[in-house]
Amino acid sequence: GLAARKRAAEGIPVGASAAKKPNAPGAQKLTIIVQSKAVDDTLGLDTLIGEYTEAGMNHNKKFFKRTRCPEGVEEQSVFMYYWDGRDGADFSGWWFGDQVGGSQVWSRCEMDSPLPPKAGWRIPWDGPVQNDLVVDQKRLVKTAAGEVKDVKSEKKEEAEVSAAVQAEADERVQRATDRVVVAEIEATQALESARAMLEGEVTAENLKVVDELLQSQLIALTQANKVLSADTMDARKTAPRAVPAMAKLTPRVRSVQASIAQEMKSAKQLFAQKQQEQEDKVQQKAAEEKLMLAEQRDAKALEDALPEAMEAITQAEELLDTVVAAASPLQSDIAEELNDFTTTAIKETEAAVVKAQTGIKQAKVHISQKIAAAKSYAPEARKVALSEFTSLQEKLNEIQQKVSGYMRVRKDFEQKIEGKRVMAEVAQKVGDAELEVEKVVNVLKGTKPSSEEIASAEAAVAPAMGGAVSA
Repeated sequence: GLAARKRAAEGIPVGASAAKKPNAPGAQKLTIIVQSKAVDDTLGLDTLIGEYTEAGMNHNKKFFKRTRCPEGVEEQSVFMYYWDGRDGADFSGWWFGDQVGGSQVWSRCEMDSPLPPKAGWRIPWDGPVQNDLVVDQKRLVKTAAGEVKDVKSEKKEEAEVSAAVQAEADERVQRATDRVVVAEIEATQALESARAMLEGEVTAENLKVVDELLQSQLIALTQANKVLSADTMDARKTAPRAVPAMAKLTPRVRSVQASIAQEMKSAKQLFAQKQQEQEDKVQQKAAEEKLMLAEQRDAKALEDALPEAMEAITQAEELLDTVVAAASPLQSDIAEELNDFTTTAIKETEAAVVKAQTGIKQAKVHISQKIAAAKSYAPEARKVALSEFTSLQEKLNEIQQKVSGYMRVRKDFEQKIEGKRVMAEVAQKVGDAELEVEKVVNVLKGTKPSSEEIASAEAAVAPAMGGAVSA
C-alpha cells in the first residue's frame, strides 16, 4: 500500500482539530469520487481511491470519510480534510490521512479551496505532484438554493488548480528551454572557434585543441539531451501540459549535436590528412637522404670500378698491337713462296691472335659484370656508369673485329702467293704472244703477202694466242 508519512506537527491529539459533525441531520451532503488514471500503480494509489462522503466540519471546511472502496481494495479508515495555517504554511492545505488531524498522512494539496481540489495532490505528502490522482466532486441530493454557491466555489477551485498546474508546466518548460539555449550558445561559440582554428595553415596542435573543444561540447550536449529526456518523461506524469513544448526542444539539441559531430568528423579527416602529409614528408625526406647516400656510394663504386675496366681495354689494345706487329713482316714484298721468315711471322701472328682473343674474352666478361652491377646503382650513378661501361664495351668490340681480321693470316698469305704466281705466268704468256705477233707483222710489212704466207702467219700466231687466253 501507499507508504504513510508523519507530519511534523506530531503530538496533535486526534480531535484537537475541533472537527464537528453537521448540525442538521437532513442537510445536503457531498460525495467525493477519488480515482486513479495510472496504468501501472507503482505508488499504491488504491489506498486512497473510492467514494468519500461528507462527514463534518474541520477548520471551517467540510471533511470527508471514505465510505466505499473499489472491489479488491482493503478497507481501512481514510479521511480527506482541510488544515489551516495554524501550524505553519508547510502544513496548510487539504490532506488524506487515517484521522482528521492525525499524524499518519498519505497525500497533501497546498490549495486553500472550499472543497478538495481536483488535482495538484503530492504523493507522498512532501513529494512531487501526481496527476494520476483525480478528485471529482458530485452532489448526492437535488440542487437547492444553497448549492449554487458550492458549484461556483468548485469552478473557482478548478480554475485555481488549472492555473497552478499551468504555472508549474510553464516553469518546467522555461527551465528546460534555458538549459537548451545555454547549450546552443556554448555549442555555437565552440563551432565558431573550431572553424576559425581550422582556417589557413593548420597544425597538429590546433587540430588537437579543436577535437578536445568539440568533444567536450558533444559530451555536454549529450548530457543536456539526457536531462531533457528525463524531464519530459517526468512531465508526462506530473505536468502533461509541458510535454508538447518540451518535445520541441529535443530536435534543437539534436540539431546542434549533429553540427558538432559533423565538425568533429571534418576536423578528424583534416587531422588524418595533415598526419598523412607529415608522414609523407618524413618518408620523402628519408627517401631523399637514402637516395643521396646511395648516389654517393654508387658514385664511389663507379670511381673504383672504372679504372679497372679501362685497364682491361688498354690490355686488349696492347694485345691488338702485338698482333699487328707480328703480322707486319707479311705486309712487305711478298715472296714467291713461304720461307722461314714469313713462316715465323705467320706463327707469331697466329699465337698473338689466340692470346688476344683470350684477353678480349676476359675483358668482355669483366665489362659485362660491371654493366650488370651498374644496373643496380642509384639513378644518376647508374646513368653515368652505363654510359661509361657501354662505351668501353663498344671499343672492345672494335678491337675484337680488328683481331678477327688476322685469324686467317696463313690462308690469306698463301692465297696472295698463289695469286702472284698466276700473275707471273699470265705475264710470260702474254709476252710470248706479243713476240709472235710482232714477227708476223714484220713478215707481212711491205709487200702484199700471198695466201700461203697468211696461212703460215696464222698458224704461227695461234699457239701464242691460245696460251695467253688460257693464262
